[in-house]
Amino acid sequence: MNSFIIFLIFVTISLSSAIKLPASFKRCKSNDMTCLKDAIQDALPKLKDGLKDLGVPSLSPLVIPKMTIGAGNIVKLVQNYENSKCYGLSDSIVKEVSLDMDKGKLVIDVEGKLAEMNASYTINGKILILDVYGSGECMIRIEGLKGQFTLDLETYIKNNNKYLKGTNADLVLHCEQATFQFDNLFDGNKQLGDNINKVLNDNWKQIYEELSPAYMKSIAISLLNLTNKLFSKIPIQDMFLN
Repeated sequence: MNSFIIFLIFVTISLSSAIKLPASFKRCKSNDMTCLKDAIQDALPKLKDGLKDLGVPSLSPLVIPKMTIGAGNIVKLVQNYENSKCYGLSDSIVKEVSLDMDKGKLVIDVEGKLAEMNASYTINGKILILDVYGSGECMIRIEGLKGQFTLDLETYIKNNNKYLKGTNADLVLHCEQATFQFDNLFDGNKQLGDNINKVLNDNWKQIYEELSPAYMKSIAISLLNLTNKLFSKIPIQDMFLN
């Protein structure tokens, strides 16, 4: 019994102790934006498959268990997605970084060639004037990306160490092309389904502009959760050089 109690104490101490940033990750002073830009760029492919030792999930695919998009003006239907998998975020090119520790704000400007979401969907409503319903697998691909990820930050003390925590995140992505493919629309009626997919792709710009804020908010929340998994393990003094 005594050995078991000692073991539990050891495990508790181990789990609550601060963890060092992996040696392969570049560290910078928090006010060195050039270094931070390079460090974040260097970290993206390392985060692609996640960091199992730190409990950080994969960045590509970024998995969103459930997502609901409400009806808009053009796409007047409710979209429910499950097991959404977003690919391509780890291939982003970091163009600029701004970090203000006093104001608690991190802003990252990014570009990318391609991002894609695969998911199981259920939709019901109208697109333009056309009635649409269905459930199945779908793919949404965007190409020629330019955008910005914004993260609001605060600090807190745990076990005598100071940590960062993201409190809110926003993502804006503009694109040069969007492609939609929804399988099994109208209970598998291929002709009707192909027609709707054509309407979506012929009007991709208006549809993307209307839907992207809701899609991006869901992705931003998942990125916030991923970031906080990392922040909760690494104290500020071990994350930065100053």
